[in-house]
Amino acid sequence: MSITLFRSLKDLGRGIIRHPWKTVGYIFTAFSVLFTIIRALTHFFPGVKIEGTLPLIAALAISICYGFRKVWKPSNIEIKIPTTNTTIEVLFGDLFALDGIRAIAVSEFFDSKLGKPVSDKSLHGMFLQKCFGGHPESFDKQVNEQLKGFEGREAPPSSLA
Repeated sequence: MSITLFRSLKDLGRGIIRHPWKTVGYIFTAFSVLFTIIRALTHFFPGVKIEGTLPLIAALAISICYGFRKVWKPSNIEIKIPTTNTTIEVLFGDLFALDGIRAIAVSEFFDSKLGKPVSDKSLHGMFLQKCFGGHPESFDKQVNEQLKGFEGREAPPSSLA
C-alpha cells in the first residue's frame, strides 16, 4: 500500500514538474468554474449565502485536487485479460533505463542508418542513438557477428541501406 502511494506521489510530482503551466491553468480553470457557479447560485437564489473563508478554502482545495488529477499520469498500469491468468503490465518512462531484456522490432535487413530507413523518433532509432551513439558501423558489426552461420544474407552495410 505504501509503495503504491509513494509511486503515485512520485508520478504526481513528475506531472507537475513536466507541466507546471498546465497545472496552474487547470487549477485556475477549476477555481473559475466553481466561482462562477457559486456567484450564479447566490445571484439567482438570494437566500443562499456562500461566503467567507471556509467556502473559499474548499473551492481552492477542490481546484488544486482537480489540477493535480489532470497532470497526474501513472508510471505503470496493469491490464488483466479476462478468462485467463494473464496480466499485462504497461510501464511508462525510459525503456532503456529499465532492467531486463527488451525486444525491439526491426526490418528483416536490420537497417542501421538513421534518416530514411530508420527514423530517429522510432524506438529502433532511439536505440541506435542511445546505445551506439548514432553510428551504424558498430551496430552492423554486432548484427553480422550474431547472424553468422544462419541461412540468408548478412545485414547490408549502413552505407548501402
